[in-house]
Amino acid sequence: APGPLVVLLPVRGPPEAVAVASALPRTAAAAVWAQDITAALDTADSPLVAAGDPEDDPELAQAVAAARGAAPRWGRLPGASRARVLRAAAAALGAGPGTPEDPQDGDNGDTERSLQGALLRWAAHVERVGGAVQVGVV
Repeated sequence: APGPLVVLLPVRGPPEAVAVASALPRTAAAAVWAQDITAALDTADSPLVAAGDPEDDPELAQAVAAARGAAPRWGRLPGASRARVLRAAAAALGAGPGTPEDPQDGDNGDTERSLQGALLRWAAHVERVGGAVQVGVV
């Protein structure tokens, strides 16, 4: 069976690092290392285009927006911590009106269950890939 592979690619700055990481084939994770904290934080704040991006799925995009609202700066948390935030948001929806335990809102229950499912799917994705970019300082 194929094993893990590490590829080191030198880049000239944060924009190029994000462009290179975005152009790589689908991977389990990518890490960007910088020699100074400013470059690391600039890179962490740069959007990364990734396969399976939540913007490709409106339900997942809504789930990620809910997670960002529940835990500001959640994107800088490790993958397992982000998954916990997403699962907590899904659990909060599960306890609200419109769920099988309290079917008061009819159609709203379907919307909440759909969002709850999206939150749980994205939590599983985050745990599996650990995040598209992890930034460290060397």
